[in-house]
Amino acid sequence: MSCVGFITTFLRGTEWAATGNVTQKLPANFPGAESVSYRVDIAAMDPAFLNPAPVTVGRGGAGVLVIPPPAANPPR
Repeated sequence: MSCVGFITTFLRGTEWAATGNVTQKLPANFPGAESVSYRVDIAAMDPAFLNPAPVTVGRGGAGVLVIPPPAANPPR
């Protein structure tokens, strides 16, 4: 639930359900088909976030972690 995509979709969907309009813009760090963005402040509340499985993580802007997609043919 710390995914920027989930949070944004939830907020925009709630606004649309309540008013029939959406005025909230997509944030600059909204994930695309090839990326995932997390809000670190929310992810930090998850105990699993503090002790994650080993992954390669790139650092996004404004305190956002951007995890690149897995390689097409990962080494075994």
